[in-house]
Amino acid sequence: MKNRVYKKIKGFTLAEALITLLILGAIAAATIPGLVMHMQKSETVTGMKKAYSTLSNALTKFDNENYVTGYVKFWKTDDELFKGITKQINTEKICEKDTEGCFTDKPLKALNNSSIAALNGKDYTFRATDGICYQFSIGADAAATMGISPEDITKTIGTFAVDVNGDTGPNKIGRDIFFFVFVEGKGIVPAGYYNYSDCSPNGTGYGCAGRLIQEGKMKY
Repeated sequence: MKNRVYKKIKGFTLAEALITLLILGAIAAATIPGLVMHMQKSETVTGMKKAYSTLSNALTKFDNENYVTGYVKFWKTDDELFKGITKQINTEKICEKDTEGCFTDKPLKALNNSSIAALNGKDYTFRATDGICYQFSIGADAAATMGISPEDITKTIGTFAVDVNGDTGPNKIGRDIFFFVFVEGKGIVPAGYYNYSDCSPNGTGYGCAGRLIQEGKMKY
């Protein structure tokens, strides 16, 4: 019988195993937060685009239901406009004018971390079944800050604030809160489509919807 030769297989020592685990842990600590942030930004952009589509489709259906085209003003009261829009959206809750409960009541921040006025209970608000919250201010008072063209400012019917993740933070403009403008003759346009210079760390962020629509992802 031939002699069999057995080779001793050398395994990792405890010290080597610990060093390997430490290295893997360091790599994970360096990469996972970045991946999580990338996923969160991607989800935010998707939510913002969904809200844009929801509002645009609602206005189109509202027009068609009343045999009107071109997003021209035909309603008689603000309440009629609000009810006409929300009727076309799958809503979880609709709040009457100046009634709280449909928008987050947590403190809101601009992109540059300055405080802004609460939107909960201001004018008209509603919460969709997908968790996205909407606030609608009728009038052109805020139009000049929305980064839209001078012509569209004069034709503004109202502005929408959209919180894509409801009560979840950071409750900050340009991060999870975005603005859209209802312009007569055009329908819904994203704030900042004409000028999104304020969508930067030093800006308020009101024009970030327009920037995201143009660039396709959150680069700021």
